[in-house]
Amino acid sequence: MIVPPARWKIVVISLAGIVPLLEAASYLLAPHLADLPTWARPLISAAVVIPLMQYAVMPALTRAARGFLYPAPPGGAPWPARPHP
Repeated sequence: MIVPPARWKIVVISLAGIVPLLEAASYLLAPHLADLPTWARPLISAAVVIPLMQYAVMPALTRAARGFLYPAPPGGAPWPARPHP
């Protein structure tokens, strides 16, 4: 059985993904959102950033950080890449 990663590790990986994504979204979206009402800007930004984070960034980061999130058990073989049914 694979034990879920510690919550602090998930926070670290989430920060590693969300900070650059928010910076890129701010840089790319700000010129296009400048004429919109103040309340609409974060809604549109969130509508862009959240799906990107959920479906593109986090899966890639989770795969890249597999060894950090799921370290090998002491004295044992590394965890399998995918759990067996």
